[in-house]
Amino acid sequence: MTTKNLEILIADDNDINRYVLMEMLRKLGHKVKGARHGKEAVQLAAQHSYDMIFMDLRMPELGGIEAVQQIRSAISENEKQPYIIACSTDLLNVDLLSESKMNAYISKPLRKRVIEEALSDWEDLR
Repeated sequence: MTTKNLEILIADDNDINRYVLMEMLRKLGHKVKGARHGKEAVQLAAQHSYDMIFMDLRMPELGGIEAVQQIRSAISENEKQPYIIACSTDLLNVDLLSESKMNAYISKPLRKRVIEEALSDWEDLR
């Protein structure tokens, strides 16, 4: 069982995908905020420290990889880094995942069991 009340940011330009994931995480007891694109995710991450971020890779204005790089570079060395999960319908190259500073990858469509496993993985790393 994972910790409740994690602060989680969901960045996805698809309103339905974002809403479904946000509701799933809320029902699991977490505090969730949504971003419609990478630029908004960067702005929200600059204003608030999140435990975890689910980041869609293909978004308008600023893609997920670029957004993660900006989020990571804006956090000082002594601050807590969020656990960031790439979310995509595409197969992702493992090297690209590492270079982009993502912690994990989840294939869409997102399923509750997979989300729970991601939360458990985060818990194991704490």
